[in-house]
Amino acid sequence: MEDSLHQTILLPEAPVHSILKEEESSKNPFERLPDDLIVSHILDKIYEAKSLCLISLVSRRFSSLVYQTHVLSLRIALYWGRAPGQVLDFETCAKFLAKFSSIKSLYVELDYSRNLSGDVDPPVVKWKIDTESASFMILTARSLQLGTTDDDNDQGNAFNPDHFRLLRRFFNCCMIMACWWFKFVEKLVRLLPESLQKVVVADSKREGKVHFARRDIIRMRNGNSNFGVGETNVKAWHAPFLILPLSGYVMKTVTLFIIKGTDRSDSDDLLIAKEAFDGEDDHQVYVEAIEETMKRDLISQDVLPARDFSFYLNLD
Repeated sequence: MEDSLHQTILLPEAPVHSILKEEESSKNPFERLPDDLIVSHILDKIYEAKSLCLISLVSRRFSSLVYQTHVLSLRIALYWGRAPGQVLDFETCAKFLAKFSSIKSLYVELDYSRNLSGDVDPPVVKWKIDTESASFMILTARSLQLGTTDDDNDQGNAFNPDHFRLLRRFFNCCMIMACWWFKFVEKLVRLLPESLQKVVVADSKREGKVHFARRDIIRMRNGNSNFGVGETNVKAWHAPFLILPLSGYVMKTVTLFIIKGTDRSDSDDLLIAKEAFDGEDDHQVYVEAIEETMKRDLISQDVLPARDFSFYLNLD
């Protein structure tokens, strides 16, 4: 009798549980969304690796969808010491990224605190290598601020050779850093899914950037590191003081370098420099600074860096 009563009481549990589960499911809007919509409209918008890992803990469904994202941003800390545990764990990084089977765009931010070249580093630095156009651009300045000032307000073209020799050292350091990034990406893409179409590497200070397009990635996968960079031209402009009338900023001790293939015409200089600042928060300010700097006389070729891309790409 007791067993019969017990069974009578237990029988309704299964349908009640099913009903409650359906009600819970109906209250969760994500359950009704298709997978591809969650990936394209939610996860691809988040794209930061640490956040995606946290999202993967929410549910089993999300834990699988996270690795189907098409866009990913990853921050890696760099350490310059040689002690064990103070080097970039490349294998761990590669294994983690390999889980993203549908990745198309990868943004890698390298976090480092050490200056490139000690006390030479200018306060304002922006540089970029564009592998598609085989060009390198670097803009440096001692200061960038709103308003005008009478201090050092020299509209002339005074040039300090000693200062420029220090900038040459900084120029070379930027190139070496960029080519180290190149070798890092070259190893990385060979371990990543073939869906990868674009890689952007930048530093945590938002100073340097190297962009690798689909064509570059295919070359790296095939073991072809030759980007067709032959003879190059190096050009530079210098302005001790710049007033930017459109943005209202002033800049001091401004120097602009452009290195490009000899097959590129002089008319490409402004385009190369402008494209370097695409996506920057202060895009218009830097573009205006470039336009104003290029109005100044070119610096003599005798004091310009003599090395070209091929030298740096062959560094081990």
